[in-house]
Amino acid sequence: MINTYTKFWSNYFNIKGKSTLSDIIVSLVGNLFLYLMVYTLGGLLIPVTWENGFLIFLNVFKLILAIPTITLFIRFYNSKSHK
Repeated sequence: MINTYTKFWSNYFNIKGKSTLSDIIVSLVGNLFLYLMVYTLGGLLIPVTWENGFLIFLNVFKLILAIPTITLFIRFYNSKSHK
């Protein structure tokens, strides 16, 4: 599972490879866990006066998580369409 998630991050902009459904499930669960950890820790540790800056950080963080997820779906679609 760790190897699959590491492969997810190492293929950040790779759209020519192949991926499986288990790659998608592991990456989505890993991203959800990572996002919830950052959101929870930020909510507990960030003061209210820094709330706007933290929300901007969360939006950038979501974008950073979304780019490899989109390329993963493209790789999955390409691997299914070439069969």
